[in-house]
Amino acid sequence: FLSKFDLSGNFEWGGLWGGYQDDYCFGVATDPETSIYVTGRFKGMVDFDPGDGAEVYISDGEGYDAFLSKFDFLGEHEWARTWGGTDLHSYGWSVDVGGLDRVYVIGNFEGMCDFDPTPGVDEHASNGEFDIFLSSFNTSGWYNWARTWGGDSTMDYGYGVFCDGNGNAYIAGGITGDSVDFDPGDPYDPRDTYNADVYVMKVMPDGEW
Repeated sequence: FLSKFDLSGNFEWGGLWGGYQDDYCFGVATDPETSIYVTGRFKGMVDFDPGDGAEVYISDGEGYDAFLSKFDFLGEHEWARTWGGTDLHSYGWSVDVGGLDRVYVIGNFEGMCDFDPTPGVDEHASNGEFDIFLSSFNTSGWYNWARTWGGDSTMDYGYGVFCDGNGNAYIAGGITGDSVDFDPGDPYDPRDTYNADVYVMKVMPDGEW
């Protein structure tokens, strides 16, 4: 669900959506036009429009898929985007909006995941049990790119993202295991970990570290 309250805590409006299985909203953000963006995970068939319209998506497999939804300042649904893999899980943990018309979602995935919510394909495979992803969209829901990283046989998490006015993304989360390559491209940038460590990193609007 998504609800709005005024500064005094008075209820203004609310919207509820979901299917017959467990669906969760984990992150919410607004842009300068007071539009609202929500990310989380869902399973099965879900109508993402809490109003009279319908925008129905079905998760790719038996596991959870990630989603990003946009609403206007009155709570009217504008669009939703979903992505995931077959039989394994993908979660959107946090969302933020920054300059250069950038919307970022950070989360986790396992196995093979197609991050492009359009008929196009942008597949990434996790290195361990759970890897981290950062996906970039614009405010109209157009998919830009995804970056993924993580260690072998480890569980790595992306929990928070913050954007600045230049469209840069700042990310925080946790990593486990022995070593994680934090650069999804080149060069190789390994960081050794001990049990469970935390990290913070910066990503530029073109997806470069």
